[in-house]
Amino acid sequence: TDANAPAVAAVCARLDGLPLALELAAAQVGVFGVEALAARLDDALRVLTRGRRAGPARHQTLRALLDWGWERLTDAERRTLARLSVFRDGFALDAAAAVAAEPAGAAGAVAALGRLVEQSLVDVRDGGPAGGVRYALLETVRQYAADRLAADPREAEAARDRHLAWAAGAVADARPRLWDADWFHETARLGLVADDLRAAVLWGERAAAPTPEGRRRAVHALAVAGPLYHRWVVAGDFDDGLRTVAAALAAAVAAGLAVEAPAGCWTAAPDADQETRRVLGDALLCWMILTMLQNRADDALRADVGARATGAAEWEAAAALGVPPDPDMQRRRWFIAVIAAEARLVGGDVAGALEAGPGIVAAARASGDPRSVATALTRVGFHLGVAGRLADATALLEEAAAAWRAQGDPLFLTLTEHSLGALAFGAGDLPRAAAAVRATVASQRAVWAPWNLTRTFGLAAGVLAAGAPATPATAADVARLLGAADQVRRRGGMILQAYDLALHDGAAAAAEAVLGPDAARAARDEGARLDVAAAMD
Repeated sequence: TDANAPAVAAVCARLDGLPLALELAAAQVGVFGVEALAARLDDALRVLTRGRRAGPARHQTLRALLDWGWERLTDAERRTLARLSVFRDGFALDAAAAVAAEPAGAAGAVAALGRLVEQSLVDVRDGGPAGGVRYALLETVRQYAADRLAADPREAEAARDRHLAWAAGAVADARPRLWDADWFHETARLGLVADDLRAAVLWGERAAAPTPEGRRRAVHALAVAGPLYHRWVVAGDFDDGLRTVAAALAAAVAAGLAVEAPAGCWTAAPDADQETRRVLGDALLCWMILTMLQNRADDALRADVGARATGAAEWEAAAALGVPPDPDMQRRRWFIAVIAAEARLVGGDVAGALEAGPGIVAAARASGDPRSVATALTRVGFHLGVAGRLADATALLEEAAAAWRAQGDPLFLTLTEHSLGALAFGAGDLPRAAAAVRATVASQRAVWAPWNLTRTFGLAAGVLAAGAPATPATAADVARLLGAADQVRRRGGMILQAYDLALHDGAAAAAEAVLGPDAARAARDEGARLDVAAAMD
C-alpha cells in the first residue's frame, strides 16, 4: 500500500535484496508488521529466524546460513571480515588495509579482501566523488561479522583503535584542502565516510582514559572532529556535529588532556603537548561555530574563553621552542575572533561584535592568505549589515565577492551574494535583492549547502511579500517558500538564525494577512512537502 511502501523498501534495502533474507523477513511480517520489522533490522540476525522447516538447516535462519559460510573461510579471511565490520560506510582499499592489517603488514588483508569479494561477502561499488572503487559489507554480513569480532574483546579493541587511527589520518590528509578553492569537493569526499568518522569519535570517547593509549585515542578523536565543521555546516547536519564534537571534548577530559571548568569552557591541561593543543583548538572552534549557528550565543562565548586560552598556550609553546607560528595557527586565532564576534551579534551585543571587526580584517590582511582575507571581509561585512551600516557593509561584501570569484569558490560566493541581497532588501532595493536571490539559487543548483539555502528561501519570501501584488497566489508562494525552509532546517537540526527573524516574521505576517491563519498554515505545510528542486524552481 501507499502507507507501508516506504517500510517495505527500507526492509529490502537493509537486507541488500538477498533472497533468503527477504524470505525470512516476509515470514516475520505476520508477527511484527512491516513497519516494526523495518525498525528491528539493526539486529537482523536475531529477528530473521523463521525459515523453511523442511529445507536445509542453513535455510532456516539467517545466522545458520552465515555460520555455514563462515566455516568455509580461511582464518585470514575470517579475521579480515571481522575487522572490516567496524566500518559503517563503504571503504576504500587503503582504509581496509589500515584497519584489517596483519602484524606482518597489509598485504595479507588485501589478498583476503579480494577473496571475500569473489565469494560475494564484500561488495564492490563506484567510488563517487572520491573516484576509484569502494567496498562495502552487505548489512546482514556486517552484523554477523561484528558479532564474531565482539566475541574476542581484545581483537575488537585493536580493530576499533586502528579504525580511529585511520579516521584521524583521513581527516589530517584532507585538512589542508579544506582551506583551498577545492574545499567543497573535499567535504563531499568526507561525506562518504561520515558515519565512520562519527563512529570513530564515539569509540574514542568510550575508550579514553588517563593512560598513554587512552590519551592517544582522545587526541585522535579531537583530530577527527575539529576540522569537520566545514562538512557539518555545508551539509546542514548541526545536531550530528554538536553530538560528535561533544564526544571528542568529553574524551579529552576523560583522558586528562583538557579541563572543563566552568561547564562549557574547555582548556588544555597544563601538561598538554603542542599537538594536543592544536587539535583541541580545532575542536573548540568547531563547537563555537555550531553553537553560534544554533543561536546558543552563551555556549559559544563560554567556549571562546577556553579556545583563546588554549590558543595562547599553543602560541607561547611555539615561541618557547623558537618555532614561528604557522599559518594554520594564525588562521585559527583570528577565526576564533570571527566566531566570537558573530556569537555576540546573535546574543544581541551588536557593539561588541562591531568592535572586533577592524582587528579581524587587519589580522586577515596581515596573514597574506587570500582566503583568510575574503572570509574576514564576508563575515565582518555581514556583521555591519546586521547592525544597519549598509554602505560600509556593501563595500566589504563587494570586495569579498570579487575575491571569491577570483578564487573560483562558488559556495562562499553564494554566501556573499546572499548577504548583498539581504542588504539590498534592507535598503528597499527590491530589484537588486531579487537578482541576488536568482544568482544564489542558480549557484545552489550546483553547490548543495542546506543552511544557506534556507536563508535564500527566506529572502525570496521577503522579496516576494514586499514587491509583488498582495494576491492569494503570491501570498501562498510566500508561505510555501517559508515552509520549504522550515523542512530543510528540521532535517539537520538547524534553526532560524536570530538575525533572520525580522525578515522571516515580516514575510509570514504578510502571507497570513492575505490568506488568513489556516490557509497560510496549509500553504506552509505544502511547501514543507516540496522536493527541494521544486522549491528552488
